[in-house]
Amino acid sequence: MNYIKQMTDLIAIHDEPGSEASLNAMAILLSYPMANFTSQYFIRTRDYDKGLQFVNKCQYIISANKTSISCENLEKWELYLLTLKLALLDYSNDWEAYVELYNKEPTLSSHPAIAKRHGIICRKLARKRAGKPIEHLKRHQKERLTLSEQERRYAEMLALFIRMAK
Repeated sequence: MNYIKQMTDLIAIHDEPGSEASLNAMAILLSYPMANFTSQYFIRTRDYDKGLQFVNKCQYIISANKTSISCENLEKWELYLLTLKLALLDYSNDWEAYVELYNKEPTLSSHPAIAKRHGIICRKLARKRAGKPIEHLKRHQKERLTLSEQERRYAEMLALFIRMAK
């Protein structure tokens, strides 16, 4: 369990976001197949707030290192971080922030799955604003998991990481 946390917090150990060490650490976590693991870690463990902090940190590292990043990686990483941020906002039931981010990034509408999810979230918001019940539409949060279920999910992610590393 601690090893996964160390991996996802890898970027945080570097004080200087403009440093090569921060950029390299981020590049590892955003590369295939590690990027899949990184996003699944936050979703499976329901550490949505930590995931949003991770995205913000990566975006800061990218902005501090733009001249050192290839156009291909820059485009790929920015899209990955935007879609991860949308997913985390969705899972944390922060629908207003989801719609705000979606509307601020016009390129997102060209992705059919993201556009479809945006429509669903807009309908949820409309229900909320109309005063209709929405509790059944919300995703469950980490606080609803028992301690043993949280530990099981961390162990599951560790097993996945070990399989990936082989």
